[in-house]
Formats: sequence, structure tokens, C-alpha cells
Amino acid sequence: MKKMIPALLNPHALQPKYINGKPVTCRKLVQYFKEYVNSFDGNTVPVANSILNANAKLICIEAAHEAKVAYCRGMDRSMMGSRMLPEKRLLEAHIKHGITALNIYDKCPKFGSAETRNRLLEKLQEDINAELERYKRLNAAKKVTGCASAMTACGDSALLGRQGWSSVFDAEPDHINSKYKLSVN
Repeated sequence: MKKMIPALLNPHALQPKYINGKPVTCRKLVQYFKEYVNSFDGNTVPVANSILNANAKLICIEAAHEAKVAYCRGMDRSMMGSRMLPEKRLLEAHIKHGITALNIYDKCPKFGSAETRNRLLEKLQEDINAELERYKRLNAAKKVTGCASAMTACGDSALLGRQGWSSVFDAEPDHINSKYKLSVN
């Protein structure tokens, strides 16, 4: 054991593994193991068809994950600015990046059961729509932040009233120290 483990985990001996021409990450490898454990669970040897379906399911899961990541990256780029997007532009970005994501999913090899593929496609569409709701909430939060920034720039403050921050900064240091417990040098 003392010789085998360092030999197996030697950085010079480790080579990246590839499945379907793509490098396998640890997350993907764990998914493969889980799916194969489910296929070989039991006392009998699984039929070749079930192993084929397990492989097809894994490839579709990987494609769905890549599609969702591509959608989120595209939407993140669209929402990158500090200003709120109009609802129409947000929906246009959703459609654009959603189509890109569905195209990525559609490129995965089509073998195995169509039922599994369709079920994963429906789940991907649900995930994309859930992400849209999250981006709508983020966009609405930008509106609130934008309003607060505009009020502060005009001298208004939602927290301190119409006087804004000037009343806090114009106060005597002892007043600030006693009321807000701040140290003043």
C-alpha cells in the first residue's frame, strides 16, 4: 500500500481521462459510477440494453448540464451592467440564450431510449425557466438599487430622510461617537 498509493497518485503518472472525446471531471466520474451502480444493482447481470440506456442517460445529463451552464453564462453577460434591463430585452436575451442551450442539448448523440432523452429535455426547459425567474428577481433588485442610488445622488435618503448623508457628516465628532458608536481619529 505504501508504494502503490504514491505511484497511483503521482502527478506525472496521472493522465486526464476522456469519454466521447471530452475530458472527464470528478463530478462526471461520480455520476458515471452512480449510474453504473444502479445498472448493476441486483443479483443478475444487466441486459446490454440497460447498459446502453445508462450510457445514453449519462451523455444526455452531461449535455443538459452543459446547456444550462451556457444559458447561465449568456444571461450573466446580458445582465452584467449595473442598470436594470427592460423586460423586453430580458426576454429577448432569455430566448436567444435558451435557443443556444437547446441547440447544445440537441447535439448530444441520439441513442438509447427516446423517453429518457425527452424527460431530460423537459427538465432542462424547466431549469431554464426557473433560471429566468431568478434573473427577473435580480433585474428587479437592480431597479431598487438604481432608485436608491438616484435618491442619494439628489440628496435624498430612504434611511435618513430628505437631508441625506450631509447631516451625519456635518455633525460634531462627539455626536457621531455617542450616537453611532464610531471611532473618530
